[in-house]
Amino acid sequence: EMLEGQVGVLSSGYLSDSESLSVLDSLKSSALFWDEQYSYILYPNKDLLGFLDKNVIPEIEINKSTLLTMLVKNENHQIIVKDINGKYHFNGLFHNATCLISELENLPSQYNKLVKEERESILEIFEAVFDHKSFTGRSGTFYGYEGLGSIY
Repeated sequence: EMLEGQVGVLSSGYLSDSESLSVLDSLKSSALFWDEQYSYILYPNKDLLGFLDKNVIPEIEINKSTLLTMLVKNENHQIIVKDINGKYHFNGLFHNATCLISELENLPSQYNKLVKEERESILEIFEAVFDHKSFTGRSGTFYGYEGLGSIY
C-alpha cells in the first residue's frame, strides 16, 4: 500500500472514468488518507521497532539449534551473543547473510558438522529476524522526505 501505485494507475489512462472514481473513493477510506490534513501520505503510518528491539533472536529459535546453543554455552561470539538482559543477537558487524555465511565458515573446526547440518536453518532465522527480502528502501522505515509521514 503506497500512494505512488495508485497515482501511477490513475495517470496511466488505463482505467475507465468509473474505475478511476472507484480508486479515488477507495483512497479516501484508506490508511493513506490523512483526515487532519485532508491529503494523502506516501505510505501508511506504522509502528517501527525501537533500537533495543531490533536484531533479537527468539529464544525458542536458539533452543532449536544445537549449533547456536553450543556457541552460547562456549561463549563463542562469532555468530551470536547473549546480552545482559538474556536476549540473543546476531553479531552486530553482520551487514547481510553473506557476512553470516562467511563467519559460519570461519568457526573453529569443532563446529564443522553442525554448520553443515544447520546452515540453512540459521540463515532462515537470520532472515526472520531482519526480513531483508521485503526491504523497500528507506521509504518504509524513515520519517520525512519520501518516507513515512511524507504528505502530498
